[in-house]
Amino acid sequence: MKRAWLLLLAFVAFSQELQVSTGRMMTNSILRPRPDGTSPAVYQLAKDAQVSVLSERGEFVRVAGAKGPLGWVPKSAVEVTGAATPVRCPVVQALSKKNQGTAVILDFNDILKLQLQAERIAGMGHEISPQERGQLSSLAIAESRTGDGALVRLGGYFAAKPEGPRVSPACTGEAAGEWLLNITDGAGLKEYEGVVARISPVKRNAKWTLAKLQMAAEKQHPVLVTGTLFYDSAGFVNNESANPLPGTLRRSFLWELRNVTSILVCTGGTCEPGSSKGWLPLESIN
Repeated sequence: MKRAWLLLLAFVAFSQELQVSTGRMMTNSILRPRPDGTSPAVYQLAKDAQVSVLSERGEFVRVAGAKGPLGWVPKSAVEVTGAATPVRCPVVQALSKKNQGTAVILDFNDILKLQLQAERIAGMGHEISPQERGQLSSLAIAESRTGDGALVRLGGYFAAKPEGPRVSPACTGEAAGEWLLNITDGAGLKEYEGVVARISPVKRNAKWTLAKLQMAAEKQHPVLVTGTLFYDSAGFVNNESANPLPGTLRRSFLWELRNVTSILVCTGGTCEPGSSKGWLPLESIN
């Protein structure tokens, strides 16, 4: 077991991409949001549960089970059973035809509720079955039903300058040319606190430019982004700026907006997500 931990350390220390090992819980253990014994319990992993091992800090290791959130457990509670391997290039998956009609307006409380439900159904760090994907397609939020494949509209702010494409140069196909944006719930927040929006090069509005996106980010104008909701079950939450996961998207949620079709910007006054008043299409901004 000691040699396995040394291999994990070597990969984490010298690689700029995320390396993930397989592991097994040697005892029942409380999962915590930070690598210390005083942070609140968020989940419990049972003895013999299979986990993905992502990183370590001090006497704690960060793991993800088959279901539930990402978190930290004592290193002594985990046995590494497989060598570290790099996380593969992201796959741009075909989306369902559910994204027809009027977009459902979501806020960040809705996204949080969806995240908690999806973690219980599908977990993270692995591909999921069509049955699980189907369950994610009909999650309930407030009075409307939304979920994987739904057309949604999310308001917030761009967290940082869009410098895309921001995926691995090894990626090919549609994923290689995406622009990746982080939408946050308030002005001045970091990418780690956001939701990822993917702008595909295939259907990207020709009048959208990185300069316009950078302007909206730098001036912290409110934005309203419309796209298809998708749960990236193969990825990991990366929301700790003090303990970032290398080579992965910075984000608090695995729910993403894909196939973005509209970006509205509020350059002055009060703009409400449910109203067209005050919003300007990104393509019309000089």
